[in-house]
Amino acid sequence: MSIKAWVKRLALRTVQALLISLHRIVGPPQVLMYNFDINAALLRAFGARVGRHPCIFPPLALHNVQRGYGNLTIGDDCIIHGHAY
Repeated sequence: MSIKAWVKRLALRTVQALLISLHRIVGPPQVLMYNFDINAALLRAFGARVGRHPCIFPPLALHNVQRGYGNLTIGDDCIIHGHAY
């Protein structure tokens, strides 16, 4: 792995950790507006079952998320486009 790829991966993981920590304080987001990896990480952090390699295009509005995403299941290789309700 090149140094550039390693730095990019480290930065992405740091941003994911910061966003998950922020949303643990303020509650689960009702609108997912980040890139694929961060959206999937946020969903997993709040209880959703997300398969491998999902493409979750922003913005994605989710309703009734006060208690998390425990009832949400997204399969492997699924594509969810933004502006889907």
